[in-house]
Amino acid sequence: MNRRFLSIVFLIATATVLLNTTSCGFNQHLVSIQVEPPGATFNSVGASIVFKAMGTYEHPPETKDITNIVTWSVDSQNLVTITNTSQVTALSICGSGNLYASYYDSPNEVTGSAFLTGGGVGNTTICPDQPDLRNEAGGSRAAVKPIR
Repeated sequence: MNRRFLSIVFLIATATVLLNTTSCGFNQHLVSIQVEPPGATFNSVGASIVFKAMGTYEHPPETKDITNIVTWSVDSQNLVTITNTSQVTALSICGSGNLYASYYDSPNEVTGSAFLTGGGVGNTTICPDQPDLRNEAGGSRAAVKPIR
């Protein structure tokens, strides 16, 4: 009987140590969101791409796919539309904007973003309301630096 009691106490103590060690004794909190890919250029109206949101947590440290729980939004309503959960479809190839993935993890709102641009930016024939990005030598500058 005494031996059985000591075995149970040992198991409870071991379980308590393991639970406190792996969880740091705190609730897991989201600290950042990375949107993948970090940007996209749309070369035709109707072109689409699916983005993913990866959340980085603390207590314990972990990175996991949170695409389906974030709120997706865009700051350029005439450039793209968001369909399904994270599918972004071009409405125009003129202009640029940011795609946001946000999640409220009390007490903080955590947001990640990706840069979106239309493939016609800089071409005044295709996008007459956009500035001419040609330099003095007659060449052209990229409207957006390549994302690496």
